[in-house]
Amino acid sequence: MCFVLVGLQNLWHEKLNIQAPDDTMESFTTKMMKVTDNITVAEFEEKNNSVVRIVYNEKKDNMMFPSNDLKLNGKYVLFDK
Repeated sequence: MCFVLVGLQNLWHEKLNIQAPDDTMESFTTKMMKVTDNITVAEFEEKNNSVVRIVYNEKKDNMMFPSNDLKLNGKYVLFDK
């Protein structure tokens, strides 16, 4: 029985050898800008390799969560890049 446990422990350590990756992901930078192009959230995210978090409409003085088809022209966006 003792040999079986030692054998399982050795197998366990060999199979679960955890190492840190060579490349680690950089952290995001949060930015804010006014959009002057006639684009949607999905197009903005693809063009800027980013994720839109919040959209602010200055004319209506309201904030909204973005949907892919929301038009951004004239609005401020808070996004992670």
